[in-house]
Amino acid sequence: MSLSVGKLLLEYLNKEEVQDALRDIGEPISGTKDELVHRLKNTWNFHNRDRYELLDFADDDSLQMICYHYNLDPTPANNGTYIRRIKKAGLLDKNSRKLKNLKQETKLQKEDSTFRDININIENIHLSKNSKIGIVVGIVGATTTAIGIILSNGF
Repeated sequence: MSLSVGKLLLEYLNKEEVQDALRDIGEPISGTKDELVHRLKNTWNFHNRDRYELLDFADDDSLQMICYHYNLDPTPANNGTYIRRIKKAGLLDKNSRKLKNLKQETKLQKEDSTFRDININIENIHLSKNSKIGIVVGIVGATTTAIGIILSNGF
């Protein structure tokens, strides 16, 4: 039995703890808990952070409940002891990638293609407002340049 990052964030961390984790990696901390969890799940690995580091933001009671729910020793202890028990059991190891993504990666590895290493999942790309504006400005600039070149050459 394993613990997904989503379940950890939604069920065992409260909103303030999720905000603390976001603050730690320099991400915005406003929004509902669901929005915060979504943001954290999508950016945590990007910041080269280990999934187990999320446990540092959980309180003793939450860590004890994780140990209890996953049949680990729930004997009262400090944060470090609970975290060691969870790490030793490898609760977060097995959910590093979703099954759907694993199947997709396996399929791509089997294909003999020049571009087999390129695996972009568009639905998981979330851009900030400034990034979207930058993309639009870049597209408009490239289009304007292309039109200028065509017109200057007397198309």
